[in-house]
Amino acid sequence: MAAPVSREPISVDHSGEMERSPAWRALPELAKRILYALEAEYLESGAAFCAGRIKCNYDQLMRLGPREAVLRALRELRALGFVEIRKTGDRAIGAERLPPTFYVLTYLPPNPRHDWRRILTSGAAADALARAAGHGFNRSEDL
Repeated sequence: MAAPVSREPISVDHSGEMERSPAWRALPELAKRILYALEAEYLESGAAFCAGRIKCNYDQLMRLGPREAVLRALRELRALGFVEIRKTGDRAIGAERLPPTFYVLTYLPPNPRHDWRRILTSGAAADALARAAGHGFNRSEDL
């Protein structure tokens, strides 16, 4: 008889150090939801075996919130050192499928760098978030 299928969500165990960090404590709720979505994609896609590159298209993230809020949350995740954007994709228009964006979570294998550790204080985290909020959306620079 087959084992029962687990209905538990797939998740990444975060270190206590990371969850106590000023960077983590400063993360806004939408940024955490996007991070959890990227973690789920990482686990489901086997990204750990593909240099950690997580493929995620625009439409997947836009389901989590309004466009400007999602773009701001991505800038916040970058500013606080949790996400690196390796290659910016494009938004699909109609039936045309354009290349997705590739993300790397800096705290997961295969090459964890833990960039969030460079945020040493809550003041530094607030400054990073303020810088992320102050940028307008520019494909080549901000995302």
